[in-house]
Amino acid sequence: MNIEKFIDKIAANCKDRGLKKYQIVYTEKERETLSVFEQKVLKNDSSNNLSLVLSVLVNGKLGKFSTEKFDESEINSYVKQAIMNAEIIDNEDEVFFHDGSGDYVEVKPYKPLMEKLNKLDKVEFLKEMERKAYEADKRINKVISLAYGYNRSITIMKNSLGLNLQKENITANAYVYLSATNGTSGKTGSDFTAFEKEEDFNADKIVKKAVKKAVSRLGGVNVKSKKTRVVFNNETFGYLLDSISSIFSIYSIDKGYSKLQDKVGKKVAGRKLTILDNPHLKGGLATVSFDNEGYPTISKEVIKNGMLKTFLYNLSLAHKYGTKSTGNGAGGLHTRVFNFYVEKGYVTRKELLKILGEGVYIDGLNGIHAGIDIVSGDFSLGAEGFLVEGGKIAKPLNQFTISGNVYELLNNVEEIANDLEFKGSNVGSPSVLVDNITIASN
Repeated sequence: MNIEKFIDKIAANCKDRGLKKYQIVYTEKERETLSVFEQKVLKNDSSNNLSLVLSVLVNGKLGKFSTEKFDESEINSYVKQAIMNAEIIDNEDEVFFHDGSGDYVEVKPYKPLMEKLNKLDKVEFLKEMERKAYEADKRINKVISLAYGYNRSITIMKNSLGLNLQKENITANAYVYLSATNGTSGKTGSDFTAFEKEEDFNADKIVKKAVKKAVSRLGGVNVKSKKTRVVFNNETFGYLLDSISSIFSIYSIDKGYSKLQDKVGKKVAGRKLTILDNPHLKGGLATVSFDNEGYPTISKEVIKNGMLKTFLYNLSLAHKYGTKSTGNGAGGLHTRVFNFYVEKGYVTRKELLKILGEGVYIDGLNGIHAGIDIVSGDFSLGAEGFLVEGGKIAKPLNQFTISGNVYELLNNVEEIANDLEFKGSNVGSPSVLVDNITIASN
């Protein structure tokens, strides 16, 4: 099947029916998943899914029809169904298609080393990781999970206003999750590789990071309940930022889900905190030249030196609020972030701990999605970490709880390290020092 010709025939049918505004989005997704346990393959699946979504505007109403069936004899019914869906929809929100105008930046997204990846025996790689884990430390009592994942997607967008775009995205990674015990207690550790560099194919290196995380947490003590200063390591603050990213969306503002309404141009965070959404970041997992609406993406500072600079807009809500899209359309009324991260500071993590002096170093968070009320900003999360004494990491802590409010947390950011990292995600952060976090023993 020639997908380009198939799309053109749908467009011709729309035109013959007198439709002036229509859009066709074709997506092809290739997926491979593999897991190993006790030197045996538990799962080895692959799939290749094709889908097409036709959107039409009829009297200002949006009608959609989606299919995974590509039959030219059915094109007439596809278009007819989309029109019927537009006629029965009950929605007052205005919908817009982009005409393809604007500056589409040439980008260089993350891409694994495909030549090396194609030659890699994935099953043997996972088995080697498992063997290396047990060899690394006698306290490793179980390799809980070993997984490999590969995803490739192709998207084609065309519409009646002149939009004609195409993009490809490829990701590949391997993951290890294991536990260690000292006979009286057990702790877990994990790590992953993105197969982006030569060193990413070193099974021993990946495993040793996970082993170090697990065994370093053994022999923990209970934390004393109090309000204190803490350092979130880069991974945990990245997870936290990811979980609250929706508060910067114009959709959340429009629906009353964010407390940042009317805060643009005002202080909403510590003066050292700058948060960027950069769809053009070289090697980023979400590096793209256009959003899900076909609008050109734009690199932007969402917060700069503690000041809120902008919300994230799509076409529809940008029109409603009398502004331009920021290129963050996710489809419908929702927005999305791309490479979303805290700008790195100038001190090392070691120096950041010295600035902390006495407090808690947090290197793990649990229940992060269920434990945060985005509307109020209140959170209560399970955490793992270490006491910090004299500016150095001291005793490991048994699991404890941290609580507070995310809006206050942003304002209480004091210092930021230079260890920016994206831990298998499009959302990243350096390590961050925050004041006034309530901690309590479980």
